[in-house]
This record gives sequence, structure tokens and C-alpha cells, in this order.
Amino acid sequence: MFVGLVVIGLFVALSRAQVTLLPPVITGVEYRQQAVVIKWKIDYGGDNLVRHVIRYTDGRREQRIIANPSEREKVLPFVRPCNYYTATVMSATPTVNSPYSEPYQFKGYQLDRPPAPEGIHIKNHPNGRLLRWNPVPDVYQVLVYTIIGRGGDHEELRQEVFEEVTEVLLDTFHFEHNYNVTMTATSYCGTSPESEPVFVAGIPNLEPPNVTIVDRTDTTISIRVEPANRTARVDSYRIQYTVPNAPDEVLDIYNISQSITLQVGLKECFNHTIRVYARNPADESEPTVINAMLLSKNVPQQPVLTDVITIGQKTMVQWSTNSSTQLVAHKIEYTDNVNSYVDWAIGDTNEIWLSNMKGCRTFTVHMSSENTCGWSEYSQPINYEVPPTIAASMPSQLNATGTADELLLQWNKPNSTEHLIDHDILLADSQGNVRSYWAAGSVNFLVIRNLEPNSINHMALSARNDCGWSEGKAIQVAIGSAGEIIRQPLPTFWRNPF
Repeated sequence: MFVGLVVIGLFVALSRAQVTLLPPVITGVEYRQQAVVIKWKIDYGGDNLVRHVIRYTDGRREQRIIANPSEREKVLPFVRPCNYYTATVMSATPTVNSPYSEPYQFKGYQLDRPPAPEGIHIKNHPNGRLLRWNPVPDVYQVLVYTIIGRGGDHEELRQEVFEEVTEVLLDTFHFEHNYNVTMTATSYCGTSPESEPVFVAGIPNLEPPNVTIVDRTDTTISIRVEPANRTARVDSYRIQYTVPNAPDEVLDIYNISQSITLQVGLKECFNHTIRVYARNPADESEPTVINAMLLSKNVPQQPVLTDVITIGQKTMVQWSTNSSTQLVAHKIEYTDNVNSYVDWAIGDTNEIWLSNMKGCRTFTVHMSSENTCGWSEYSQPINYEVPPTIAASMPSQLNATGTADELLLQWNKPNSTEHLIDHDILLADSQGNVRSYWAAGSVNFLVIRNLEPNSINHMALSARNDCGWSEGKAIQVAIGSAGEIIRQPLPTFWRNPF
């Protein structure tokens, strides 16, 4: 009997080892909310399936996904609308894989063909012409917009941009040509009709030109004019300038590479306003406006800088200027070899507080004066080292009085020559809590309130001027149970980390 059972067991085991799975059969696909669901069946009565494998390709790229053994349908990701695909399915047990099913062809979900883009319009741009449009709704899944420009002599140009763009520079279109521009939108499911045409005129966006004075004499003013945009087409300049007791003089200049000399109507001690326009056959820019005067012997004499004075945090410069006519303005220029500054004084004055002169630096100062006939030569420069010239010194005689409710921290009054900006006070109590206080550079005390009884407080004071922070003076203040100061050890010093 035992031998018979063994034989039967071997037969069953051998039979199972020889079992093969039939290939699944794809029964179709279903389209659900812009998704493709593939369905299949399998002729297998066992309960030990472990997975199904679905492969599908559009001929360019193959995708592979896994389905659970109980599933007989699966959403296929990455299926492009309107593209054709071939799919196969395979099933597997722990020991056996079925053959793949017969290939099944299907098409990605269908989208309507996109409508033509709308809202197309042209905007001027410093680098050319900017085309803008309203985006086609996302439901159409546009991939590419195509801009089509048709010009004279059967010229046709195309420019493509990706779907997330709603504006583009027409950089493949010739600046000097006129175009009728249309657009199409393309998705996986087709291309829209062309939009209504928009006329794009071949007019460059001319900016006001760059104008510099290159020379002045007692009878002429010479200027140089250059396009603000080197790529813009400029054929000529129109120059219009004021003259005394007469209409404006107007010049048309076609040789734009040379300097331009103005002479007619110019007069000594008259401030001429000069307007320069850039032009081409289709456009004229807004003007660049400058003012210029002839050279005159009646301008102020060369100014002399007489003194530079620092009081507190402010520095004043003083000068002397001789002029045969009324002074109008003074231009003071100063630099610390890193930054340059300009201050203006109006009228017949001889001093000014400089707005950007900071301490702990050496400045080079020079100036020019103006009267009704023009500007003087610049003065001889002077160098001035603005105080302070060294960092603030460590505060001295730091002392605390009062109680925990209102503690008065005092120190010696600073020397005015140090030009202090502020003080920084750090307080750390015995619990590790840290507080920071600020005091102006001119004061020598600070009131600290609400200290804890039965505490030891570490206090450190440092001062700052334009040259930097001083070393810090530190003390410890012990507060008793009644809020009284019971111990104040000798001060020490520390280095400010700022």
C-alpha cells in the first residue's frame, strides 16, 4: 500500500512540473476620462498566479507595467492621445510564465483638434517685435504653436514655440519686412486651422540715441551721436537746438558716423537746449535732450578749496570762487578710490555739508563752479582723512547702581574726537538668558529694568565708530533676594565679535 502512494505522489509531482500556462487573451480596451484601460482573460483554474505583465509600445518606446494576479484590467499610463499602440500580456505563477498574448492594437484616447489661437497682437520690444496670444485651453493638450509670416515676393517664414509659451520675439522675421502673421496650434490629434491674420509692420523700435559733447569752442559745439540699440536701423538724425531771440535751428544729418558741429545761431553765455532724434524711413525716436554752452572767458575762475571740517558725524567743505557774473551752482565731487559721490550747492554759497563722506577713510575732493556763462575749470584736488582714524577705545569706569527693578549702568563720557556712533550692551543672566541693548554714541548711561532677584548678571559694553568696534568692558553684578546689588567684582575686558 505504501509503495502505491509513493508512486501516485511522484506522478502528481511530475504532472505539475510539466504544466504550462496558456497565453492570456486581450479582450479590448476601454477609454475612461482621458485614460486607456486594457482588459484580458486567462484560461487557468489554479489559484497560484503571482502577476500579469503588460507590455505596450508606439514603435518608439516600450512601456512595461505589472498587474496583481486577481486583476483582469489595468490603466495604461503614458499613452499619448491619438497615437497607435501594440500591447501584449503575459501571466505567471511562481514557477511558470505563460507566453505573451497575441498582439493587440489600439489607439490612444481621442481629443478634438485644437481651435486656432486667438488674441494675437504685436508689442514693441527693445530687441524687435513681440508677438503675444491667448493660450489654447489645456483640454486640447497643445504641444507646439507655429507662427507663419507671409511677406512680399512670396516670402514665407515659420517659427515654432512650445506649448507653455504665450509670447515670443519674432527673431526669425526680417526687421525691415512687412508680414501678415497667422498661427496654428498642434496637438497629438492634429493641427488647428490658421488664425485670423495680423499685420506686422517692418518698423524697428527706435530708442533715443546716445549723445555726448566731444568739443566746445567760443563759436562751436561738437557732439557725437550713436544708436542706443546697435542692431536698430538708423538712417539719419534730426537735430533741433534753441538759439536766442529766434526759432529753433534744425539740422538733418545723414552721415551718422561722424561728429556733428553746431555753429549757426550759437551765442556766448546762452544755455542752448539740444534735442537729437534717430530716424529711419518708418520711424523717428523720442529725443535725447542735452544742454551746452560755448566756451567763455566770463566763466568763474578756478575755485580754491579752503577747508574741510568734520563736526560730529558730518563733514563740511568750504571754498572760494571769483566770478564776474552771478554764481548759479557748484559741483563737488569726491571719491575714496572705491566709490565716487557728487553733491550740489546752489547759488552764491561757499560751503556745503557732504552727504556721503564717512569716517575712517581718505577722500579726494575737487569741485567746479557755474555762472550764467558756464562752468569753471575744476579746482586743484585735496586729500582729506575723515576722522576718526582709529577704532573706538574701550569704555572706562563701567559701574552699576540701583536695584533689580531699575539698574543704572554708567561709564565715563566718551571723548568727542572718537566720533562714536553707538554703544552695544550685552547682558547674560545666571540662567543663560541673553539680552542686547543699544545706546547712542553720545550718551554714557543705560537703565536696565526687571532683573531677577538672586541672580548673577554678566554685562559687557563696547563702542563703535566708523573705524570699528572697541574692545569690550565687562562686569558681573550679583542681585540679592530683595533686589539689591550685593556684589560687583572688578571689571574685565572682552573683544567684540562684530
